Amino acid sequence: MAVPATLEKFIYLPMRTVVSARFRSRMCEGMIKEIRLNVEMKLEVLEEDGTTRHLTKQYEGVPNATFLVGKIQKMYLDDNEEKLFKVKIKSFEDLSEYLIDFGGGDEQWKKRKDVKNPTLKKGFVRLEDRNEQ
Repeated sequence: MAVPATLEKFIYLPMRTVVSARFRSRMCEGMIKEIRLNVEMKLEVLEEDGTTRHLTKQYEGVPNATFLVGKIQKMYLDDNEEKLFKVKIKSFEDLSEYLIDFGGGDEQWKKRKDVKNPTLKKGFVRLEDRNEQ
């Protein structure tokens, strides 16, 4: 069963989310099969002395991380991952690539900006209807 395609609430799109994307010059429905996660986050770092600083962090890796926008959480900010910092995610941009399975063995890598929520768009070709056209 696919994850509901209410994409706006996710920092990155979960595996098995049903989406629509351009395939062979049409908007077609497909399912996310694989993810190359790449998220850029604007952070507010809360220092131990009570001060704050702002920085941008790039997160690349396995899509198993949980990011909560606007809530304080602990995160490694250095490359060696030696110290946890209290941070608040102010904003993010999903630069990930998604392998979309359009059915019938047809797959394509798409950027987040090229993937749409089929429940909000009319005129896309559903996965089960594509073979009939």
